[in-house]
Amino acid sequence: MPVLWVAKLLPGILLMLLSLMVLVGAAEALPQHPELIRQFLGAGLMVALGWYLYLQLPKSIQQLFQVKRKKSDRGQSGHSGH
Repeated sequence: MPVLWVAKLLPGILLMLLSLMVLVGAAEALPQHPELIRQFLGAGLMVALGWYLYLQLPKSIQQLFQVKRKKSDRGQSGHSGH
């Protein structure tokens, strides 16, 4: 069970660190080098896409596991009658 807990949190932690890195990098570099705006914009959009997928993906994975669990519950209940 602890492995699943860490597996659930790890992508969120990595996305948070990546978001902070892009934000701090942009805050430090853009005042001195405004021509880098496109690179930081692209990085920000990629991070935003990552957050979107992170927030949407767990729902679909949970539904997948619920379907598998329901099938395995039906299979086990059928074998317990023998």
